[in-house]
Amino acid sequence: MVLAEILYPWPLKCVCCGRPTGGDGPVCKGCLAKLERDAPAHELAVGDLDYLAAAHPYAGPAGALVRMLKYRNVHCLAADMAREMWAAAQAAEFPRADVITWVPMHWRRRWAKYFNQAEMLARHVSKQCHIPAKRLLKRVRSCKQQARLKGPAARYANVRGAFRARKSLTGQTVLLIDDVHTTGATAQACALALKQAGAEQVLLLTYCRVGADRE
Repeated sequence: MVLAEILYPWPLKCVCCGRPTGGDGPVCKGCLAKLERDAPAHELAVGDLDYLAAAHPYAGPAGALVRMLKYRNVHCLAADMAREMWAAAQAAEFPRADVITWVPMHWRRRWAKYFNQAEMLARHVSKQCHIPAKRLLKRVRSCKQQARLKGPAARYANVRGAFRARKSLTGQTVLLIDDVHTTGATAQACALALKQAGAEQVLLLTYCRVGADRE
């Protein structure tokens, strides 16, 4: 490890494209410009989710940032990602939430991974909007990783009944945070658990959404 890597909390090369950043941050100017051009992806309400928004489509720099946070533990990315997520929520005209929560991991996976990227993003979003972030959901059984399953049917079956609310949420509007929205299976399972606990509305906010670039 060179001295510069010790002094700076980000890589000297862009985490998205690998080009030198010039020491200005973890993302080069070219990838930042691409992120700025990518409009937030909004969707119509579906199932138990009342509002849905993502800061970016998954293709391109946004997907690379998620992978670096999720699999390479580059935690310094989370604050900027959360800021872009909150901007997307405002662009989508989300109603004001009473509380923020996140998609939980099973305790075995959380223990092995040491952190939950959805929780990290949620706590940073909380700082942006001054809405409390609380652990409202728990996994009641372990599931296969959604990324390893093909097709919506397999993903919905994998997480069906996997979540339960930790307390009553009667009449509350809950902002649910995750890193990526793919088929929506996990978010729908979480939203159902929150509404079974009495939540009036569930708003889903993610950093990126798969397929949004094709619309």
